Amino acid sequence: MDQVQELSDALPMPKLPSFHVEINQCGYSTVRQQLVKQAVEEFLYDVIQTIHGDTCFTEFTDEFLKEHVKSVSVVSDTDYFSKYGQ
Repeated sequence: MDQVQELSDALPMPKLPSFHVEINQCGYSTVRQQLVKQAVEEFLYDVIQTIHGDTCFTEFTDEFLKEHVKSVSVVSDTDYFSKYGQ
């Protein structure tokens, strides 16, 4: 059984999907960019399974995002999704 584990450990891990995220912060927002970035990261963590291809979010349930973010654009590595069927 140890040999199976060793073989399993030797296999390459599949590449995780890469995303380019563009955040369009509202022009009147005075909140620090770092706080917006953290809020968007939490939002994306919740919706990551629903992203298939390029996506632009303009409506949010989170009050902080509603107030400070105009849009979040996500460009995914479509080669990964087509290869692994996600």
